[in-house]
Amino acid sequence: MLAEQAKRIGVALRVKQVDLATFQGPQRNDWTLSTGARIDAPFLASAIHTDAPFAVANKTHFNDPRFTELFLAAMAQPDLEKRKALVHQVQRIHYERGGLLIWGYAELLDSVTNRVDGAAGEKSQFSTWRFEKLRLKGSA
Repeated sequence: MLAEQAKRIGVALRVKQVDLATFQGPQRNDWTLSTGARIDAPFLASAIHTDAPFAVANKTHFNDPRFTELFLAAMAQPDLEKRKALVHQVQRIHYERGGLLIWGYAELLDSVTNRVDGAAGEKSQFSTWRFEKLRLKGSA
């Protein structure tokens, strides 16, 4: 399926399916084309795993000095509006020169039943871990 889809946009792929031990083995960062996913995370959190200067799974060996400079500045910027501007620049570099094929970033929504009190909006990637204020309605 992947090779067929790639062919439609003019990219020739020869897919080699391997078992998990091979895929995650010593050559895991040397595949010509590989998979990776952080669809549950905002861009900066995702980049920490894939393309940041200290990424744990930089399968594309992406290394761009301007990307690094802006990425680190964005990570250190506490002001949301200033961080947005930096992230936009980082994403532009990622789009233009990065090694990943990115289909998109998903908006995620967590919800609870109306029988639960204490749920509130959460802007971190850890929203599903915020249980300390949740309680069933009518319970002590």
